[in-house]
Amino acid sequence: MSSAQNQTKADGGRLFLWAGWVLAAAAGFLFFVFLHKIPLWSSDEGRYGEIAREMWESRNFILPTFNYVDYMDKPVLAPIATALTYALLGVNALTTRLPLALAALAGLLMTYRVTQRMFNRLSAQSTAVILMTSLGYVLVGRFAVIDMLLTFFLSAALFCLMIAVTEQKRGYYYAAYALMGLTFLTKGLIGAVLPGLIMLSFLIWTRNLKEIRKMHLGWGILIFLAIVLPWILAILKQEPEFLEFFIYEQHFKRFATGSFGRSRPFWFFLPIFFIIGFPWSLFFPSAICKGLKVQNLKEKQVIRFLICWIAIIFIFFSIPKSKLPYYLVPVLVPFSILIGRLFSQWLDSPKEMKKPMGPAFERIWEVICVVCIIAPLGLAGYMFFGPKEPELEMIKHLLPWGTVVVVGGSAAALSFFVFGRRTAAFLSLSAMMYFGLTLAFAGMIVMSPLQSTYESAEIIQDMAGPDDLVAVYGSPDRFSDLPFHLQKRIVIVSTDRGTLDRESREPEHAEYNEGWFFNPYEFVQFFNTSDKRIFCLLETDRFQELQQLNLSKYSVLRNQNGTMLMINRKS
Repeated sequence: MSSAQNQTKADGGRLFLWAGWVLAAAAGFLFFVFLHKIPLWSSDEGRYGEIAREMWESRNFILPTFNYVDYMDKPVLAPIATALTYALLGVNALTTRLPLALAALAGLLMTYRVTQRMFNRLSAQSTAVILMTSLGYVLVGRFAVIDMLLTFFLSAALFCLMIAVTEQKRGYYYAAYALMGLTFLTKGLIGAVLPGLIMLSFLIWTRNLKEIRKMHLGWGILIFLAIVLPWILAILKQEPEFLEFFIYEQHFKRFATGSFGRSRPFWFFLPIFFIIGFPWSLFFPSAICKGLKVQNLKEKQVIRFLICWIAIIFIFFSIPKSKLPYYLVPVLVPFSILIGRLFSQWLDSPKEMKKPMGPAFERIWEVICVVCIIAPLGLAGYMFFGPKEPELEMIKHLLPWGTVVVVGGSAAALSFFVFGRRTAAFLSLSAMMYFGLTLAFAGMIVMSPLQSTYESAEIIQDMAGPDDLVAVYGSPDRFSDLPFHLQKRIVIVSTDRGTLDRESREPEHAEYNEGWFFNPYEFVQFFNTSDKRIFCLLETDRFQELQQLNLSKYSVLRNQNGTMLMINRKS
């Protein structure tokens, strides 16, 4: 090899190294910027933060509780990880989200390494850029919900299965079974069901069912049980009805019915898939078509495995009536690899080839530009001429900046594409999403008073003594972050006890829960006559319901952003 060739190779190696460091720094910034400035939001995030806080307070790492009531809806691994973070760094919004942000970063690195192993470094870099600029992956990675930890362990298990079957390295099966156990401890039976269905569908597609005999399933069952059984046996000692509730209620009943709310039509995830992966989701059909034409046997197997990964998760979560958008986040890992491979081929193809990816790929750039111009204009029109939505009113001042980023980024990407500047076009599209996401984080800070009880909690903390009571009028899930901000138990005033309904009504827990759950009529009588100071938080438009029950002795401490805080004292 000539000295000129050696120098070119060395320069290329340094370029790849610098690209890796830039990617790492950009990803770190994206997952941690403003993370401490956004208070925990109500519903899932507040609930999971409070579960971990109570776990650390009680030192009970077996049976989770929420508002000091047994909470058996989800397994124990995610709150344990957060509780240990509290032990090291204290209890706050940043430490609540930290394990999930770290899981997102670790998942990004893992995806990079596996893609490099299966394809090449350019594919890995393209994949990393796409994954870290996918709306769903970044937002879920910054929220204190368990789905990012699920995505990490599930992806790791599936990567091990993929390596084991495509590279004939059977030892990876053992690692996959251990990771499936950890996935179970994160979110339950899907930790075994989804990898099993994905692997089976892949083996059927490739006509390789004989591989099942080589998967060491006997050892796999033992490894899986060794990880999950200690927790199951320990929680059964504390709650003998755990298996009936956890397996039947939280898995089969939730899967078969819409009784848990959040009922959505079968096609619900079609638009969600488009949104959480935008703009890269527009390239998905091209990535599938291009991938299915590959001739290399190993790459063909990898691509088929990734397609099965996406299809099974998409279909599996589409079947039950109960659906949430972030259920689909695990598909973004294989999705990014397929799109990343497509872009690496495009970036690496000879420049004299005008349409190396085909005419459909060419049209997508124009579609993206049109969508990115129409979307901000449509939003602006809705904000100024449509009904006044509080959230939109709060972020109105960010709209010009968002328009510049989205319209400017998409126009720049299309211009570079037209003039054959492929790398610049790809980076322009990525930069549009990257800076658009940072603006979204700023918008979340501004919208927090509508999504969090933090401001009301500060008023209560300034005024309340240790014997004063704090109540919420409504489901505990509506104000789930309030006990976290106050770091104390709150009174629930509602016929709807949400996720606490079953356990709070158990006869053996009746004495412990007495005085912490009221129906509205009982609470108004107690509020009017009690010598104790009682703070009550409720939605403003529900205040009339209490007045109709003869609420008499009260003062309003705060009435903003759709919520009202009052106390049973005359001002």
